[in-house]
Amino acid sequence: MQKISKSRAISTAVAVVLLVVGLVVGAGVTYGVTSTSSNVKTSSSGMTSPIKVGVLEPLSGALAGPGQGIVDAIELAAIQVNDSGGIAGQPIKLIVDDVQTDPQTALTDIQNLYSVQGVQVVIGPPTTQQVLTVESYATQNHILLISSSATAGQLTNSSAYFFRTVPSDNLQTEAIAAYINAKGYQRVAIVTRNDAFGQGLANSLKSELGSKIVITIEVTSGQTDYTSQMQQVKAANPDVIFYDEFTADGIVIFKNALALGMQNIPTIGSIELQDPSFFADQQAALYMYETNMTGPSQVSTANTPAYISFANAFQSQFGFQPGVFTTTSYDAAMILFNAIARAGVYNATKIRAQIVPVSLSYIGPSGYLAMNNQGDVTQVSYTFYRVVKVNSTSYGFSTFGSYTPSGGISLTG
Repeated sequence: MQKISKSRAISTAVAVVLLVVGLVVGAGVTYGVTSTSSNVKTSSSGMTSPIKVGVLEPLSGALAGPGQGIVDAIELAAIQVNDSGGIAGQPIKLIVDDVQTDPQTALTDIQNLYSVQGVQVVIGPPTTQQVLTVESYATQNHILLISSSATAGQLTNSSAYFFRTVPSDNLQTEAIAAYINAKGYQRVAIVTRNDAFGQGLANSLKSELGSKIVITIEVTSGQTDYTSQMQQVKAANPDVIFYDEFTADGIVIFKNALALGMQNIPTIGSIELQDPSFFADQQAALYMYETNMTGPSQVSTANTPAYISFANAFQSQFGFQPGVFTTTSYDAAMILFNAIARAGVYNATKIRAQIVPVSLSYIGPSGYLAMNNQGDVTQVSYTFYRVVKVNSTSYGFSTFGSYTPSGGISLTG
């Protein structure tokens, strides 16, 4: 059982949202993360006690790096709400399951959450393939899913019970293609994951770039060496390589590419690669830096009051800075908690009906997350990140340029 430590730090943005929807009623609540208790009581307000929220995220395996930060962000939202009195006076209790990136694990865990634990609302799962695997079961049993990281275009309108706080990859590939065209690259290699997400992203990029794609390599996650695949990429003589990989696999791939002397070929990363966990290995970090790795990122909210307040609370609570998908995970939790409050009852169908209305008036650390009835965020624009050297042994990300669907691309360096 993983416990949540208590914090009194309430972000400005959260306090505003709580005030608007009347989330906070009462005090003296409990808090915690559990995977053992299935006892549920009904309060006089019609809300169950505790209010159970499933969390299906990766705490081990290929996404363990960003996965811990994702769970921490969700826990922070629960801590803040519970410290302010809970929802209608009832505490939130997170039930956290480590689903790694395995679809069958995600399905088994959501079945357990629903049939044994009585959970009707779930934050996650993290990957497109996992969402596709659990969606039928979730829809049939009216289990609400809200993902902070599953971005494949094919998930749009895939289920009335699925929402996400990240934009569709169809928009991400538009930004990537605009960057490739602006830089004048003519020979593009794609190195992506051999799963529904990776294939969908590659296909979307191919539709944007056509004959400029000279080779596509789909890698199987979990291998200890990808030298043969990278030799194929090198032989194709690309003038730029686009990567979309899990952290653990990406580190191995980048080390293999460095050993093959491929640091002279510029690289582009997907949104998922803007995470400091890639810098855990010095050789991988060096490869990203020497290839001037760039990529799209949702417009930075780093200077907004909502983000600053979130980042300070996150740092205070967990001792490190938030990484990729932490803001969208926090916002997924807060939108869900507010939807539960507006529904006034622990019923996924009624909670689902409140997700879009809540999103239309919600501004969090990842920005304005207005959703449509297809479950997608509608207000999207991008900046571009670049890997930079902070000092002789550490690396970071800087921001340059921007892209909007209406205004196109603008590069500042």
